[in-house]
Amino acid sequence: MELSNPQLLHVGAQARLTLKEWAEAEGVSVNAVVVSVLEEFFKRLKKSEVLREELRQEIRGNRGFMTS
Repeated sequence: MELSNPQLLHVGAQARLTLKEWAEAEGVSVNAVVVSVLEEFFKRLKKSEVLREELRQEIRGNRGFMTS
C-alpha cells in the first residue's frame, strides 16, 4: 500500500534506519511494518484505559507545540 503525500510519515534518521532494517529482515516494505505497528498500537489502545489516559496527557502536554 503506497502512502500519498498527505499521509507520509516523518520520522528521525535513526527511526527511519531502524524501520528500513526491520522491513528488510522481514522481507516486507517499510510501509507494511509501519501499518503493522500502528494496527497493534490501536488494538492495545482500545483495550487499555491506562494507555488511553497516557496518550491524552501526552497530547495535552504537546498541544502548544502542535499549534505552532
